[in-house]
Amino acid sequence: MQPADPFGAALVRPAAVRDELRSRLCAGYLADFAERLEGDDAALRAELMGALLMGIGVMRSLVRAPALSEATFEETRVLVARLVHTLTVGDVPPPRPRASRES
Repeated sequence: MQPADPFGAALVRPAAVRDELRSRLCAGYLADFAERLEGDDAALRAELMGALLMGIGVMRSLVRAPALSEATFEETRVLVARLVHTLTVGDVPPPRPRASRES
């Protein structure tokens, strides 16, 4: 039996679903969202927001994490809004330069 939602399908058949999810999410929704963001790292910030929201969905629906599953919409909305605000406005110090991965 296959899960009806894309999260569950991705967990069951990651190779078969990954390209479709990437296309719809990254090249579609998140790319459009990134175009609306101002400042540096717009694509990265948009993808982090996507990861945040997908992670919340996975933890709430699939994992059924107790605190998150029992939280009201309003409790969740307030906390998530703060995180999304930080990513959209960028009112945190800029990231440090990436370290070289040479071994």
